[in-house]
Amino acid sequence: MNSHLKQFVTQYLSIVFATFMSVSFFAFLAIPYNLGTTPGEETTSQMASPVPVTAQKSETPTLKLKA
Repeated sequence: MNSHLKQFVTQYLSIVFATFMSVSFFAFLAIPYNLGTTPGEETTSQMASPVPVTAQKSETPTLKLKA
């Protein structure tokens, strides 16, 4: 193998590997750590609510004016 080709392939594969490792770190460690659970897994707050989110009362602040 030509020395220039070998150097190119080595640099190319090192960049691909470094990119793969950084994406893997964020996908499997950083995101689940910030969420406190793995993506797609139900949290305890979601399981404890028997009423659908759309049926819950909306507490919108209202402004009352004195006439």
